[in-house]
Order: sequence, then C-alpha cells, then structure tokens
Amino acid sequence: KIKKQHGKDLFIETVAEGPDKEQAPKWASERYEKEELDGVYIVIAKKPGYFRIVVGEKTLTKLFKAADVTELEKILGAKQSRDKKIVQAANYVLETMTKASEPEKKDDK
Repeated sequence: KIKKQHGKDLFIETVAEGPDKEQAPKWASERYEKEELDGVYIVIAKKPGYFRIVVGEKTLTKLFKAADVTELEKILGAKQSRDKKIVQAANYVLETMTKASEPEKKDDK
C-alpha cells in the first residue's frame, strides 16, 4: 500500500547477525543504499539484538519526519512479540505517510 499510495518503499529486514552497535548506523545506511531504497528501511539484527531505522532524505522532507522516526523507535522497542511490533510499525508508517500527504485544511474563521 505504501508503494502504491505514496511511491515510497518500506523495507523491513531481519538478519541473524549485525555489526556492533557503534558500527550499526553506518552499516544500516550502506544497506539502504545497496538496496536502492526510497522511503523507510528497518533492519533488525537478532545478534547482538538491536534495530536500526534509515529514512531517505526526500521522504524526511514531507512524508516521515524525525519525530515520526522517534515514534517508530518506541513501537519497535516495546515489550511485545516481534511479529506484532513489525505489523504495528508497518501500519504506523502507512498511516503517517497518508496523513502527511493529505492537503492541509484551512480554518474559515
């Protein structure tokens, strides 16, 4: 739905093992570029146990702001099943992009 409605990607990837946490941001950005994504990328490293979110610059300008990334981090960091968190994250990305793409309503006062 995200691709169809907004022309953006949502790519969620789980890997068995990722680099240490200090190298993770660069590693995730490189994976985002390698996949030639335009949108939101979430990588979950089972070992050592973390996730990283990368959002493309064009997407950050309108459809998915820095505050939305923070909210997405809260969803993914919640204490519930991994599957449930992934579904909630996907729904959040779609809802946020849909809301951001709606024309602004002006008050007629």
